[in-house]
Amino acid sequence: MPPKELATVGWMPITVIVGVVLAAGIFYNQVFLWLLSVVAILILAGWVRNSRIAGNRRGEDIGTFARSIEFRKFDPWSIRAVYEEFSEDFPIRANDSFEADLGIDPEDLECRLLAVAKRSNREMAATEQNPYFGEVKTVYDLLNFLQAQPKLTS
Repeated sequence: MPPKELATVGWMPITVIVGVVLAAGIFYNQVFLWLLSVVAILILAGWVRNSRIAGNRRGEDIGTFARSIEFRKFDPWSIRAVYEEFSEDFPIRANDSFEADLGIDPEDLECRLLAVAKRSNREMAATEQNPYFGEVKTVYDLLNFLQAQPKLTS
């Protein structure tokens, strides 16, 4: 299986740009400081939520995930690709909702689905004919969707 692709943008230029914008905003505008405070609070709340979920799932790994589903029903590459793609902050579970539990909006899910399909060697043409098309709400739904897609021929 090919490794998960990492972002190619360097963090240093992004950090410098964000730092300059923040410094200018704080220096010239008090409203900007208030908006920055609200954003910081929202980020902190998300971090606390993810830390709480991670604490509740301590000791879980890909083996726990695979045993929680009918793993013989699915291609092992699909299981691994899905797990590695979506378990960045905490171990995922089959019944995790992409929007409610993982905080992934449908557009982002679509992009990440393409990466998962590529890694699991699945065809992504004619997805409208897939019985799970438009029905992917949970991690388990995604596994079913991938399993219904044909494998790429080499």
